[in-house]
Amino acid sequence: MNLVALQAVLKSGLEYPLFYAVWRKIGKDETGLTKLDLARQMLLMLRESVSCRLWVAMDRWYLCKDFFVFLMANGYDWVTKAKRNTAMFQRVIE
Repeated sequence: MNLVALQAVLKSGLEYPLFYAVWRKIGKDETGLTKLDLARQMLLMLRESVSCRLWVAMDRWYLCKDFFVFLMANGYDWVTKAKRNTAMFQRVIE
């Protein structure tokens, strides 16, 4: 069992949880939501509530192409520590 949490941090330093979900790793023959699915759901619920600029500080485990594309498509700024073998490329169209 794992906990996926979305926590707010204010400029004053006050921190409090906004959303959380308990996640259980699913087996090969089971269906269910992944940690990334739960994180996406919570971020979309937050986006419905506020329209201001939002930063996502995340564990390096969450940095994958699908989640990165989701963050960019929904207007989130983000920060994380990348794994050593992570390569990021920016496509430049001329």
